[in-house]
Amino acid sequence: MARAREELTEEAEKEEEAELEEEEAELEEEEAASARSAFFDLDIDQESAPFKHVVRVVRGMRQSRNPVLKKQSIEYYPKIVKAFEKKWGSILSSFISRSNAIVVTDLGHLKHLEQAPDISSLEIIHECDKLKIEAHRLLKETDEITVEGKNRDLLSIVDLLYEILSHLFGSMDRLKNKKVDEETHKKLVKYLSDEFIEIKEHFFKCAQRRALTEYYNGMLQGLGIIVIISFLTFFLYNFVSLSIISAFSGSLIAGGIGAIISVMQRMKTGGFKPDYEAGLGHNSRLGRNRPIIGAVMGVILYLLMMSGLLPLDIPVDASKHLYYILSIAFTAGFTERWAEGMLPDVQNKSNEKEEDTQTETNEGN
Repeated sequence: MARAREELTEEAEKEEEAELEEEEAELEEEEAASARSAFFDLDIDQESAPFKHVVRVVRGMRQSRNPVLKKQSIEYYPKIVKAFEKKWGSILSSFISRSNAIVVTDLGHLKHLEQAPDISSLEIIHECDKLKIEAHRLLKETDEITVEGKNRDLLSIVDLLYEILSHLFGSMDRLKNKKVDEETHKKLVKYLSDEFIEIKEHFFKCAQRRALTEYYNGMLQGLGIIVIISFLTFFLYNFVSLSIISAFSGSLIAGGIGAIISVMQRMKTGGFKPDYEAGLGHNSRLGRNRPIIGAVMGVILYLLMMSGLLPLDIPVDASKHLYYILSIAFTAGFTERWAEGMLPDVQNKSNEKEEDTQTETNEGN
């Protein structure tokens, strides 16, 4: 009997200790809930919530056994999500489990939290993060434009990275819960690694197309500048003959168009690849400069022909004269290296004439 009473007393003490531990845990959770409320209220006031706070309220709703914490999470969930979307954009897709979480927004933001990934999984996460940063940098350059006006190709890259990471995190959860073995997880990691390589190649193509588009738009802007300058030259008709003005302005436009056609031809064959990492402003400036350089080369050859330093048989017929000059100017813009190659010859001929003149002067003396 005494032994039985001792066992009952020990059991009662154990139950009492367990109840005290539960009460302490509940008190700690309530204190944690109170501390979280302060952080959540600050997020709501600032209209900016980090992704980890979204994860906390979601996990609190789904997993917490504490009624106070669960109630708090349910109450704050829509407010925290609204504060998160205010800064990062509307949530398109999300995956939140006990160990891992990831979300993607319509502004191209990809946020994730994970616990103790293995080495192979960590490599994929790191590579995805690097590509995400690169894609988001290009997207950020057009933040003043509406979402519909942004580059949809780059947004699709972020969506594809989300798909890879969400599958990876799901496999990590299953591995942790022993629902799959390590061999199966490694096979999935290998498959996702191959998929990432394809996505990376697709990203380079999208970024290159974007850079080409910006370069092309810059060339059109440069051509517009040339047309305006050509139009303004006609106001000099009181000082210069109209035929000379027509040939000069025509050389400007023909050289600029020749330069644009040359670049478009190289774009078609894949021989022209602007640096997408340089940024939109850099590619636009280079594009504007290209037809201007072609126009300048066209005008230089026109001046050299008219001065006689470039020995070409210019037609005397007025109807053919302008066509001849425009053809030379277009060729100068189209084949810039050909035009540059002619300049040393002109310089040599000019030097030879100066030497001949100097020799004749010496002989006369």
